[in-house]
Amino acid sequence: MKNWLRILLILTIFGGISIYVNFKFQGMLDPDSLYHIRHAWIYQTNGIFDSSFPWTQFSVIRTMGADLWYGFHIFLIPLTYISDLVVAIKVASIFITFLVLVSFYAAFKNIYIKFPELWAIIFLLSSSSIMARMTMTRPHPLSLGLTALIFSFFYKGPATLVFVFSFILSWIHSSIDWFPIIAVCVLILFQWLNKQEVDIRKVIAFLAGIATGLMARPHPLANLKLIYIQVVDLYLSKNHELVQIIGAELRPPTGESVDAQMWLFITLISALVYLGWYLYKKESLDINRKITILSSLTLTVFSILMYITARRAIDQLGLFITIFTGLVFSLFSSRKKGFLAAKERSITILLFSLLLSISAYNLIYANFSSSHSPTKFKESALWLKENTKEKDVVFYLSWSNFPFLFFWNQSNYYINGMDPVFLLKYDRKLYWKLYNMAVNEDDKKLYWRLDNKAVGDMGGITCGYDPKQCGPENIEIVSNVLRNDFHASYVFITHKNQARFLDYLQSDTENFKKVYEEKEHVIIFKVL
Repeated sequence: MKNWLRILLILTIFGGISIYVNFKFQGMLDPDSLYHIRHAWIYQTNGIFDSSFPWTQFSVIRTMGADLWYGFHIFLIPLTYISDLVVAIKVASIFITFLVLVSFYAAFKNIYIKFPELWAIIFLLSSSSIMARMTMTRPHPLSLGLTALIFSFFYKGPATLVFVFSFILSWIHSSIDWFPIIAVCVLILFQWLNKQEVDIRKVIAFLAGIATGLMARPHPLANLKLIYIQVVDLYLSKNHELVQIIGAELRPPTGESVDAQMWLFITLISALVYLGWYLYKKESLDINRKITILSSLTLTVFSILMYITARRAIDQLGLFITIFTGLVFSLFSSRKKGFLAAKERSITILLFSLLLSISAYNLIYANFSSSHSPTKFKESALWLKENTKEKDVVFYLSWSNFPFLFFWNQSNYYINGMDPVFLLKYDRKLYWKLYNMAVNEDDKKLYWRLDNKAVGDMGGITCGYDPKQCGPENIEIVSNVLRNDFHASYVFITHKNQARFLDYLQSDTENFKKVYEEKEHVIIFKVL
């Protein structure tokens, strides 16, 4: 009975923290939340077996008709019965944060991390960026919690649970399958090196779960192609074709973003020092702890390498730093008699108290200044819905406009969304044509050599190649490209960072007519 009361108390604390963290900011921390809840609403409206997505007209998402996040959208369907989907997003984010804490608690407890509930909280509150990512209505937080469960229960637990967790992860977020596969392979490696028998039933259960999750969706083979595009093609392109317009989370971390993770790295260093001290005292490690400690440390190093190339890997890095640190600091509870003197025990308690204090500080003072208003572009999107024909194509320069427009207006179709790599793989020339319209800085304007002089772009021309390969022979007029290549009926543009393109649209009255302007600095032109 006491154990059930303790679990109930832990769940209550997790729930309270989840509510508090999610109400610390106004709006949303990631616009993709708008896309995900609206796509779930479409499944609720059109049926769960129709994964076609015509709203991004110039994207492999449309042509392949598959959904990388199919299970996640099905998971969100019950919340779409809430009349206000903006409220549904907030409810979903609270529930997701809670599930992450519960998943971590179960995973940590299973591999005998002392005080697993506290380590779950320490992870969530270790930095503002991790807190922000764990409160997004995206599949990524759930995938991280499932990765922790797979890592934990693959080493110690029934094969049935390994299958269930692997299936759910693969089903809700198919493009992230590769990471738990790496985690399992690392575990198997250290089991083999330490002459422990690898449970073949778990290997089969894990692979069967991944495969079943991949197949339990409409158009599973097309979905595999999308996974390749989002994982492999994106990695190969992000430092070349996509380098200027890639999402911020896929860019390498800045000095400021590394500084924001300071306490997470201090925690890692403290654990390494503690482990070295423990081994210096010639204390032997239990074989189970040895395998899990070495595995989590190896995955921490791998995650650091990931983080160097893409800042969103802070999720995985935080997870395995927490597992490694929790396992190391749990050693004092299983030490041999006399290993720690009273002074040394006090240092351990002091370090643990410091981590909790930092977590409490972050909980109270975390800054989520980069939140987005869910009503951004609402007025202009609704104007398009009410004043244009159904399925008219709306052109814009920034792919990040898509979730806002799609959330408020499903009557029109749009250029692309989710990620620019999906446009790049749909049609490379169209990608460059849009890119060359979107670049505004003087040193990146489209240019070519004419009589040994650089001729600049005043906004009315574009080119279907890398700007350095553009010349008089392949330059095209923007109005022709919008009309003939993108089949655009309207152009949606904001004042900010698009002044050169805006000047062109306003000056070319033969091809464009301004039909809407409003206080959000949005202007809509009709393509004549």
